[in-house]
Amino acid sequence: MNYNTVYVGMDVHKESFTLCAYTIDAEKGSRFQRTAADYKSNN
Repeated sequence: MNYNTVYVGMDVHKESFTLCAYTIDAEKGSRFQRTAADYKSNN
């Protein structure tokens, strides 16, 4: 089995959250996602 560790970064602000994933193999961030801080508005 091959195992790969994925690190998830979260940048939190009053108005929004930004998330991304990082793997050592790729040596860069990927899967960037920005969302409003008010989870109720994300339906």
